[in-house]
Amino acid sequence: MRTRRATLKALGAATIAGLAGCTGGNGGDGGDGGSGGGSDDTATETSGSDGTATGTATSSDGGSGSEQDTVTAAYVYNESVTDLGWVHTHEVAREALEEKYDWYETRVVEDVTVSEAESTFADLANQDVDVVEAATFGYGEPAGKVVAENDIYIESPRMAPVGNYDGPNLGYYLGRLEEACYAVGIAAGMLTESNTLGYVNSFPIPSVTAELNALVLGAKSVNPDITMKVRYVNSWFDPPKERDAANALMDEGADVMGYRVSNPATIQAAAERDVWSYGYADGFSGTEIAYDKYITSRMWNWEPFFDATAKWARKGQPGAKERFNLDTIRGNYFGFEEGGIQLDEFGSAVPSDVQSEVTGAVDALASGDMGGSDMFAGTEFADMSAYERSTQTGSYVDGIEGELPS
Repeated sequence: MRTRRATLKALGAATIAGLAGCTGGNGGDGGDGGSGGGSDDTATETSGSDGTATGTATSSDGGSGSEQDTVTAAYVYNESVTDLGWVHTHEVAREALEEKYDWYETRVVEDVTVSEAESTFADLANQDVDVVEAATFGYGEPAGKVVAENDIYIESPRMAPVGNYDGPNLGYYLGRLEEACYAVGIAAGMLTESNTLGYVNSFPIPSVTAELNALVLGAKSVNPDITMKVRYVNSWFDPPKERDAANALMDEGADVMGYRVSNPATIQAAAERDVWSYGYADGFSGTEIAYDKYITSRMWNWEPFFDATAKWARKGQPGAKERFNLDTIRGNYFGFEEGGIQLDEFGSAVPSDVQSEVTGAVDALASGDMGGSDMFAGTEFADMSAYERSTQTGSYVDGIEGELPS
């Protein structure tokens, strides 16, 4: 199985660009399909772009063949930099690329709410920044406004395109997390004794719902008797609420716990009650978060995404259509095969037969022997592309208790 241990070290050496007004963000997973940061975010996901705006920069589909001496990239976060979690996964990629390329220079701007994003991006454009990695879904619309009027390229982690700009200066990136969800679902289905799984969820939006469906289908592939109980906290980051939701699910009999929020409070609650759990976003093996019944974690690896952006930006063509693996939008949607998503190491107590089943699924997904139509076989989503599932999923598969909230 392809695994990746996150570099779990404090980021005291990170270069912080202290732009005026960029303070006070109250956290949130900047993940796909959600708002992710500050109370001014909304958890909505659009399915199209009207393409009414055009950029002022020279088209990224053309350009000269010469390379820039330096590419300057700003990484803008809606949370503070920490040594674990959503932002940390971006920091690992940023630091790796800075070390890899002597022509790649970066700066970090943290704690930027969505309401502050437009002015922050405009300031960065005025500072001759080439690329902005705008690391939360909610930054998409503000980015669209700025790139329409400035010579700067911005990309954000989402698959649903913004409605206010459709041009070469705005791009998208996201990992096919449903692949990791399916694989981890196999472990959950094998490890449960009560046949009741618990899941602390963020928002009932298409991409997150597609991931939950994949989890359940993975579990049912090895244990058709499972039921998934879900509690929504309507936030990307609310540890007390997440802990309460996790405990409520365990009170109802859930003996394998997962989550899709920015904080590992669910793992910590499960540890206190000696219940199996798996993580999200970052890796926890070798940290104080892991415990006897830690299974693994579904992890983002942003390096392949940002590496491609850096190389094309050096050629002056960060928005060149040929560099993206989606026809619909300027975006890359990478899975196990491309290294965009990975699993953490297995916890020490995970039985060998469970490890073997999960590893087999990961290998099949990475090699192309298993695809989305296989994971979603027998459901209405089987014939959809991964991109369509991430932007159009609006119902649960069998096995999830209750109705999908509106």
